[in-house]
Amino acid sequence: MKRTVTGGVKGGKGSIYPKDKVHPLGPKHLEIPDAMNTMAREGSIAEAHRLGCSRCGTSVKGVTWPLLCDKCKALYSEEMHALNSFYYIPGGMIGGVQHLLQGLKDVYPALNLNSEHLRQTPHRVARMLVELCWGLGKDVKVHLATSFEETKYKGLIASTHIPFTSLCCHHFAIFRGVAHVGYLPAKGVVGLSKLNRTVEILAARPQVQENLTYEIAEAINNALKPKGVIVVLEGSHDCISVRGVKSQGSITTTCDVRGLFLENDRGCKDEFLQYIELNRQKL
Repeated sequence: MKRTVTGGVKGGKGSIYPKDKVHPLGPKHLEIPDAMNTMAREGSIAEAHRLGCSRCGTSVKGVTWPLLCDKCKALYSEEMHALNSFYYIPGGMIGGVQHLLQGLKDVYPALNLNSEHLRQTPHRVARMLVELCWGLGKDVKVHLATSFEETKYKGLIASTHIPFTSLCCHHFAIFRGVAHVGYLPAKGVVGLSKLNRTVEILAARPQVQENLTYEIAEAINNALKPKGVIVVLEGSHDCISVRGVKSQGSITTTCDVRGLFLENDRGCKDEFLQYIELNRQKL
């Protein structure tokens, strides 16, 4: 489902992903991490009411949560709606994160689920996952559908060190790195930005790096029918560096080679790899 952004949060109209890669900006006063709400949860309602509204300090009548006056409560509701409507967040996702946190507390009783910092965590985590997987709502074929006939240039077209961020489908941990994409045109070429956009869209979904490498090469090969395609990905994985073996600094490299690159025709594969190293030195 797609939502139109309202309430002052920037984004692409009607799009599940912000226009021009502008990421959602949370409401300025969304969080209320103060002593008044803490006292309210701990039963010191009278003391909390003496201090007043969590935002403006005016008198608050009755037992409310969070402790807000009517004006601030309306503003708070609008901000929450704006932030949550940037992406469509199913209630089941939020509830699932709540169950996850409760399970973590069952393992580690010291975890304080009443902490101000954890109060909106289920919403934040749900929004984060929807944002990280925005590529699932896009069809990469659309971005590669427009090509230009090119009958004179027959050389290698290479775009290297394209940054990407993706989500490991095994542990839902981040992996990130750079992609190097090259092809030998047959008749048609695409705008250079389309190669970057292809990487960006296909990376924004749960997967393994091996499959991402294949999907990028497959999309370009199917759209352009070139004489050859080569895709190299270099990625660092949080599921390796922060858990399990906890190996810091390791880089995983994957490669998909097709067409003339398989035979290294006229040294095209060597040329592509040289471009990677040459551009690496310029970074």
